[in-house]
Amino acid sequence: MFAIAVLSLWPQGMVSDHHHLDKIGHFLAYSALAFLPSLFASSLRQAAAIMIAMCLIGVGLEGGQAFLPDRVPSLLDIAANLTGAVCGTGAGFIARPFLK
Repeated sequence: MFAIAVLSLWPQGMVSDHHHLDKIGHFLAYSALAFLPSLFASSLRQAAAIMIAMCLIGVGLEGGQAFLPDRVPSLLDIAANLTGAVCGTGAGFIARPFLK
């Protein structure tokens, strides 16, 4: 989480936005971030709470870029964050039985 926050709020973007390839990074980062805690969710309600929390983090960190020099929040980045959070949560919740 710390690494994602640092990369999201670094004053000058560290990842190239060339051809929107950074969207893959957004998706993968939020998928991994949501996948791990979802592995330990004891109910669908808890998995939903994890997903909502990850979505709020994704929107919040992207929105925080509006207050940084040389950074602009992007709706496509938000979409990639949200998609990654939803997919990661779902994959983690589905994979739970295989840990036992």
